[in-house]
Amino acid sequence: MNVSLSAGGIGSGTYGSTADSCKIDTISVDEFGRVTNVACGTTGDISAVVAGTNLTGGGTSGSVTLNMGTGGVGSGSYGSTADNCKIDTITVDAYGRVTNVACGPTGDIAGVTAGAGLSGGGTSGTPTLAVDGDLVTALNQSGCPGICCQGTTTPSNTQTFTNKSGNISQWTNDSGYLTSDSGGTVTSVTAGTGMTQSGTSTVNPTLNVIGGDGITANADNIVVDSTVVRTSGTQSIGGAKTFTSDICVAESLTHSGDTDTRVQFGTNTIYAIAGSEEVFRVDNTGMVVNEPGNSNDFRVESDTNTHMLFVDGSANNIGINCSTPTATLAVNGSFVATCKSFLVDNPVTGGQLKYGVVEGNEHGVTVRGSTCCGTIDLPAEWDWLVDESSVTAQITPVGGPHQPYVVSQDNKQVVVCSDGCYNYNIYGTRKDVEPLEVNIL
Repeated sequence: MNVSLSAGGIGSGTYGSTADSCKIDTISVDEFGRVTNVACGTTGDISAVVAGTNLTGGGTSGSVTLNMGTGGVGSGSYGSTADNCKIDTITVDAYGRVTNVACGPTGDIAGVTAGAGLSGGGTSGTPTLAVDGDLVTALNQSGCPGICCQGTTTPSNTQTFTNKSGNISQWTNDSGYLTSDSGGTVTSVTAGTGMTQSGTSTVNPTLNVIGGDGITANADNIVVDSTVVRTSGTQSIGGAKTFTSDICVAESLTHSGDTDTRVQFGTNTIYAIAGSEEVFRVDNTGMVVNEPGNSNDFRVESDTNTHMLFVDGSANNIGINCSTPTATLAVNGSFVATCKSFLVDNPVTGGQLKYGVVEGNEHGVTVRGSTCCGTIDLPAEWDWLVDESSVTAQITPVGGPHQPYVVSQDNKQVVVCSDGCYNYNIYGTRKDVEPLEVNIL
């Protein structure tokens, strides 16, 4: 006879899941021990434990452990038992750990000792000092004059006596101490310098302070007004003042209300300062204008000419009878010299050429050139510049022998008759200026 277990339950197979998020919740078994059901459910979603700030340990499987990380000041004892050291601050982080202990010095008083005439003291807590009672008893009128004295002391022992109210009632001199207020009589009072006296010198005399110009003697003070020159301190004085002797100043005379304008003195030197700029200086070697090199002008005015001499500080030009010089030296007018020469830089030798100026008995002008034409047109300005009667022409043949000659000449053109080319040099006398005075007597 065969006996078989009948099929039933959930059937053969594998149940559950290897997924991290799945677990078998329950397994149902019937009375025959057969599994009839397997129920699965979800697990937690923590897949790892990671150590955070100030922690160590953690893991991704099994039972993981977290430990507090080491940090802070470390294990040990902090502070000091020394008398001159104390803990100032203790620093704690957000996790309650001590991260720093700062120590600092304490006071250096280790004890208070009572000195002579004192009692008390101590080396801890709040010590107290008091005047020794025996010393207080000894300080009386018989032992030491000076406190509540009512008697006398040895003559010529200079002391000051004070009564209980704190008022001086007795004092000493070379003849000994006085035991009461003096009732002596002043035998003579004499007015000294700056004072006057009324009444006799022995009976109720009156002394008065002498006043004067700008000085008023009042009942309780002396007033000196602003017209009196003081010997010290700052003072403003009105009105004109006449000094019959020298005036000595330490450094400068400053314009009132304009402190950057002054006359300033140095050793053997006088400076003129305007607007904080040095205008000129004078010393025992000479005078210098505009020593700092500011772009300031310098002008000398004559009787009728505002710019008889003018230095244009910004343009670096000098004008004589000229208000706007456009050259290093611009002269508007005439000048005389015993000789006239000019220095010209020589680019070949690196030195200079010194050329003289051709001199004559007139204020002359000239024009020269070369031409093959019969008419030489003169510059247009010769019409107003040159006296037409003064025009002369020098003709030189060029290229071969021939005889050119002048047909006519004035301040506009020169007409030449010539069979060829020629060079010319034409002269004229200026008529815009006074004729040159050759012989000066």
